[in-house]
Amino acid sequence: MKKGALSIFLCALFALGSLHSKADPLEADPTCAPIEAQQNRYQYLRSLSLALKGAPPTLEELELLHSLPDVPENMIDEMLNSEEFARSVSRLHRKLLWNRIDNRSYQSAWGLNGSPAWGWHLSVVYRGKNIGCKNEPAEFNEDGSIVAEWNETHQAYQEGYVEVEPYWAPGTQVKVCAYNAQDNLVSPSGTPCGTKASTGDPGCGCGPNLQWCSMPESIDFYGTQTKIGRTIHLSISMAVEKTIEKVIMEDRPYTDIFLNNTTWMNGPIIHFWKYIAHRAPHLDRGETLLPLALNTATLPDVPFWDTENWQPVQLPAYHAGIFTSPVYLIRFTENRRRARQFFEAFLCSPFLPPPGGLDVTPESALEPNLQERDGCKYCHKGLDPAAAYWGRWTNRGAGYLDPLFFPDYNQICVDCVTSGGCPFDCGRHYITGGFTTEESAYIGWLQSFQFLKEQDMDNVAFGPKLLFQKKILDGSIANCTTKTAIQWLINRKLEPFETKWLTELSSGFMASGYSYKALIKAIVTHPYFRRVL
Repeated sequence: MKKGALSIFLCALFALGSLHSKADPLEADPTCAPIEAQQNRYQYLRSLSLALKGAPPTLEELELLHSLPDVPENMIDEMLNSEEFARSVSRLHRKLLWNRIDNRSYQSAWGLNGSPAWGWHLSVVYRGKNIGCKNEPAEFNEDGSIVAEWNETHQAYQEGYVEVEPYWAPGTQVKVCAYNAQDNLVSPSGTPCGTKASTGDPGCGCGPNLQWCSMPESIDFYGTQTKIGRTIHLSISMAVEKTIEKVIMEDRPYTDIFLNNTTWMNGPIIHFWKYIAHRAPHLDRGETLLPLALNTATLPDVPFWDTENWQPVQLPAYHAGIFTSPVYLIRFTENRRRARQFFEAFLCSPFLPPPGGLDVTPESALEPNLQERDGCKYCHKGLDPAAAYWGRWTNRGAGYLDPLFFPDYNQICVDCVTSGGCPFDCGRHYITGGFTTEESAYIGWLQSFQFLKEQDMDNVAFGPKLLFQKKILDGSIANCTTKTAIQWLINRKLEPFETKWLTELSSGFMASGYSYKALIKAIVTHPYFRRVL
């Protein structure tokens, strides 16, 4: 038999035999793939560099490879230990967390705007009318009080401006209306300035260096013209990525992003929490940041303009890694959405209807409990108990409802329903009404308890950490993290024959103490990663 015919015969025989074989496709390929089924060392180096560092290999790496039979292990380790790799991992998580809110702004009762000097926002409080100050230097009485003259045209009192060194641009001077520029810590009437209560007190202004006020003018942060509000939100967005990068660089357990209470803050974030957030600003879609979920007195001293000085900050024990970060809570404003994102991105378990569709009857639309209503219950039986883990984090906001001040059941919020005039906290955080008897049975309870089964009540008390610990113990997080990492690196979905590989990698990930570097190294050094498809 001729050589060509023999090759065809052996290939056909091999293919027939493979129909009854469960051998690895790399070892038994019925299509008779070329002998060169693996990337050569140069192709492999390029794949590694693009996957781990997001850039092609350097000339030095290529020259070193000329004298070597293959990519050495220490070269792979250097990539895994690089800052570029940590940033690549944080970019992957950006897709999972959607943690960018830098296109947002916040509304503050202490904004500076207008001309000829900044200071229109509280103009009604200061001048009795919505006008700015005079475009001339301010005058003061002997006791230091501001001289305001009657303006016949505007039928209001107006003062002049003073020059102030603002917190966002040390070493410079800006014109600010004298009332707004007041730096009293306590007003003449005794109101603590810089608090929510001082908003309507004409004896309070923006404080030292205008620290309590924001302004709308564009300034240069992060190399781009960015408003102060957006500068703050960009920093808050980046804080999550910094947290992930630190975990990767220090090779700490990957589970720290779920359980560790250390976050990272730079100048804009620290200034925001210290001087602005507690004055009840709202984001542009109405989300509130109160009650504050951290103790501002424990924050380090970093000036606002220092965007590159990232400091570690230990948060209270009720925090749960990046999943109670302001950006996560603001990005996903409802507790059900927060739970859903975690299940989809970190458990690979989306809430989807069954293949055959949902059975829904007209009568079921009257059922107020979504865990019982036809059609809805398919997802909500699992989603609502999971959402309860975020039950003490405010919906449409990033505040924390401390049980010392916000009990599970609040009698005040029951009594006010009949007497009228429910306080803000009742209307915002508690159930104060219902259209059906089933709904009304929960009046006075925190909103997160409505229709919650007794076995799920502890979810609210223990918070997201309890959910994460359960999913760490049952291997769900490890399995999904491994699957996500594989698909990120090979840039495709897993094939059925790779299920065993996934299981082996997931087990190794847990055995390594959740070392993400060890997981990635196991993936990129496996023949499947190097395979030519």
